[in-house]
Amino acid sequence: MAFAAGVFPPGRDSHEWTRRMSDRWLFQIDGKRYGPVAETELERFLAPPRLCKFMEVRRDGNGEEWISIGPKDDLQTALKRLGVVLPPKAPEPAPAAIPAAKAKVVEAAPPPAVAAPAPAEPRGPGIITLLRYWLNEGADRLAEFIARFWIPFAIAALWGAVNLGLYIYSNLDYASEREILTAYVEVWNEYLKLQEAETTEAQWKSFKEAAAPRLQPLVDELTSNTSSSTPIRRHLLWAGRDCLLPLVSTAGGERERRTEFGFQQHLNAIEQLMRGESPKPIRGAPRF
Repeated sequence: MAFAAGVFPPGRDSHEWTRRMSDRWLFQIDGKRYGPVAETELERFLAPPRLCKFMEVRRDGNGEEWISIGPKDDLQTALKRLGVVLPPKAPEPAPAAIPAAKAKVVEAAPPPAVAAPAPAEPRGPGIITLLRYWLNEGADRLAEFIARFWIPFAIAALWGAVNLGLYIYSNLDYASEREILTAYVEVWNEYLKLQEAETTEAQWKSFKEAAAPRLQPLVDELTSNTSSSTPIRRHLLWAGRDCLLPLVSTAGGERERRTEFGFQQHLNAIEQLMRGESPKPIRGAPRF
């Protein structure tokens, strides 16, 4: 409601009306003006979240400057910038006490009596508990022993690993050596059988064509994988390269008795080494 200049509502002088008007505020948002609103309603307009990016506020009256309120200003900051201190809110009245005469006292029923449990009979530790204790104790003792004597323990472990590797390597070599020895004996027995029979030239040729390709790869393998630390393989190399291959290549002609005897000596030494014995020479020429 608007009033003409110098005319005030009945019962109110100009001083009271000016004070009332100074307690009202105008808002300007995005060029649009709103208000006036009472000072007690400022909290509703200034409290976040505000729906505008920029707001200007001033008291209702002439000559007042607009005060900008940013979107990030909280309520207390905005009120402090405007110089407004809102009166504290009245505390809510406490609920009236119920007269003692009208209050109904409900006595809680006593809890039901529960029989006390009978004391458990003492029992000794079970077998599982004892086993766990022994295992934990043994692990602790072993860890303490290793911590105190780790250098001898490491040396013993290294020595065991080396011996295990040598054992595995020797077993693998033993199987390979046994295969080579079997092939030698088969060719040698065929050679002796043909020597004792009336063998034709064609039969000798067939023997050579079958035996030489079988022996040559074995001799080549022994040549590349033989050393002084492998006595069995050394005798196998000598028996195949120096004795059996020459006998096969000259089969059908004049017999090489000395080469045959050398081959038998090597076979005898190989058998003794495989049994763990020291090789001893033989005087005769045993047949296989």
